[in-house]
Amino acid sequence: GMTVSSGLTRILTVFLFLSVAGMTQYPPFAFKRFTIDDGLSQSSVGRIHEDRLGFIWIATEDGVNRYDGKSFKIYRHNPSNPNSIMASWISGFVEDKQGNLWMLPFQGGLTMYLREKDHFRNFPLPVGSPSNDLRYDEKNNRIWFTSRNQLYSFSPAENRFKAMLPRNESFQTRLILKGNTGWVINSTGLYKIDLDKNLCVKVRTGIPDLDSEVPG
Repeated sequence: GMTVSSGLTRILTVFLFLSVAGMTQYPPFAFKRFTIDDGLSQSSVGRIHEDRLGFIWIATEDGVNRYDGKSFKIYRHNPSNPNSIMASWISGFVEDKQGNLWMLPFQGGLTMYLREKDHFRNFPLPVGSPSNDLRYDEKNNRIWFTSRNQLYSFSPAENRFKAMLPRNESFQTRLILKGNTGWVINSTGLYKIDLDKNLCVKVRTGIPDLDSEVPG
């Protein structure tokens, strides 16, 4: 008779065969390599984003590159131009429900690309450490991002930042959003975000080092 193990092996073998057979119906992917010789501002690439118009945005340490399928346009910070991008090094991209493209500079706040004018509107934070994660809550039209030791929400409609965490000395603060809830963790603990109420509360994990000062 057939054992459970041998039965699973046969099922997996058939599944893999069908998967490979299905893949052969499609032509192989074609890749094109872009370098500085093609117009890329620098070979050290961070985030990549395709916007709703089909432009490819590439963050490098020497400017943000926009690729239109034929050539690159480079956006760099220019201290003498208030309409230039806030920083040449960008940590993330999101688009809001109005189609605006937002970028998270390496440090200092948020910057929004104005497509019709081909320049930027900057939203500086008076204080802040290097940035980590950038997310967008479409339902409430809020942008969420983290620095090394802080979580911020930003309302474009109100042009207002809100710091969510108590002062701390963390070196890394990470963020995810799922449904109506967000989760944030750093060396001080785990926090739950109520996106609808724009609130953040520390939660109990069962790990003593993370559970200090948890309510209740």
